[in-house]
Amino acid sequence: MQSRVESADDTAFISLADKAMVELAKPSSPYVDVSDLSTKTHHAPFFEDAYAISALTTAYTRTPNAKYLNTSKAWVEKIIRYQQQMKPTGAYFPNYSFTRQPGQTEGDWYVADSSTVAQAVVRVAAIASPQDRARYIASAETFFNLVENNYTNPDGGVSDGIWGNFKDSWWSSTANFGAFSIVMYEHTGQQKYLDRGLKSFDYLSTQGVQNFAYPSFEQDAPAIVFYVGEFYVRALPHVRGTPRESATIQQLQFLMNWLASNQKSRNAGSSVDYWHMTYMAGMPYIMYATQNYYPHNEQAAEQEQVLVRSLLESNGNLSNIEVWELTVWALWSASRDTQPQPSRNFEGPTGNAWGKLEMAGM
Repeated sequence: MQSRVESADDTAFISLADKAMVELAKPSSPYVDVSDLSTKTHHAPFFEDAYAISALTTAYTRTPNAKYLNTSKAWVEKIIRYQQQMKPTGAYFPNYSFTRQPGQTEGDWYVADSSTVAQAVVRVAAIASPQDRARYIASAETFFNLVENNYTNPDGGVSDGIWGNFKDSWWSSTANFGAFSIVMYEHTGQQKYLDRGLKSFDYLSTQGVQNFAYPSFEQDAPAIVFYVGEFYVRALPHVRGTPRESATIQQLQFLMNWLASNQKSRNAGSSVDYWHMTYMAGMPYIMYATQNYYPHNEQAAEQEQVLVRSLLESNGNLSNIEVWELTVWALWSASRDTQPQPSRNFEGPTGNAWGKLEMAGM
């Protein structure tokens, strides 16, 4: 297989992937706070690493250079080793110093973080050998069963696991677990995963992004736009031609309007601080995924990526958590991985490995 890296955008993507890979190769230590600037260890939350790993799977399919596969697999193997020690069974370790550690039975543990980790595990499964793929999917399924059986609510939402005494459905855990469930459906074809994803869809659409709390849209719009936007673009191929499609477009239109007003590449007067609200670097991902509905999105996304890369050129210390975050979200956007390829052993409704995604035309 020949490399498909050709354009300037591809070159920028591979450059970011290589930088992330070097950082991920460092010895891992738990995240403490933003003051940790040690260059000897990699000390980021695993939910952030998960987006880098997902992007590295795209780098592997584009190049295909085994270094991306090997780095991705090494990370998943680490994740599974931690998972085997976690209580409750099936939980993924988020790599925080201040939450529940492997082997412990006290302390918080979060569904939202673990769901992004789980998505990365599934994406690596898609490019792994059949034997490794089976283990990786089994790991993700164990996590799914834990959450589905213990942390979902009758309203269709998902609580954030063990978050103090808070048991109610929360927008972030609902969006992230819903997106993971849809990815599992795309890779396995099992209806239970799509069913869960659609329950998340109905909860989020009923609530509406302007009514979310902890934080509210006014308090942290970039986080809500990023995670809820990612969920909707993941769900979109599976709700086309149904009443849910109009709800998706309505929610996405609100998010697109916010981006048009707040992205610095389109509004130089925007007050958003990208170094503080690092999710801004991940917005082009959503824009690429919706360009069939919003044709101007591709050009706007490319302009935004240029702006983010210029910020990263001014500070390349990936041991700084804010630099790492901006790099990870930029890498995720540059991958344009809006529909990861299902595992090769899943024959979808069209009789080929792309299943519903090819039918949707996305």
